[in-house]
Amino acid sequence: MAADAEEAARMAVQTGAHVVGPGEGKRFSGRAGGYVLETKATDDHTRGAYAFQEMTVAPGFPWIPAHIHRNEDEALYGLEGEVAVRVGDQIHTVGPGTYVLMPRDVVHTFSNRGAVPAKVLVISSPGAVIGYFEEAAALTNASPVGQPDMEQLAALARRYGIEFVG
Repeated sequence: MAADAEEAARMAVQTGAHVVGPGEGKRFSGRAGGYVLETKATDDHTRGAYAFQEMTVAPGFPWIPAHIHRNEDEALYGLEGEVAVRVGDQIHTVGPGTYVLMPRDVVHTFSNRGAVPAKVLVISSPGAVIGYFEEAAALTNASPVGQPDMEQLAALARRYGIEFVG
């Protein structure tokens, strides 16, 4: 009976609107508060198509390790402040109204080199990778220095088809 109830709930989401207001959604942070992600939609809400998150990046947030996603494309859309985004060999500034696609199989990373917080929308397609984001944040938060053990993080990344490079 529980499986039937879960399927009924999933179908209700797939056939109706999914509305998440300001400040709502599953929220988690990582890298000693260097970023905060608020999940607005997951694969469960979008029939497996994508996940949608709002991310706030602290001023002075350093480059995350350069990496490649093997299973999904990611996109950022700037709302406030600016983040620097490296895609391949190019660095782009993403500010309000700017969109950048980080295709699967292309190395990318980001940072906030500015003096004010930056806020971006994050779209991951498909969206299962947000499980990695949550688990990586937990690893980071468990560290007394606010940085993850890179061997543990790399092992976690491999489970999600992510490879650190350089």
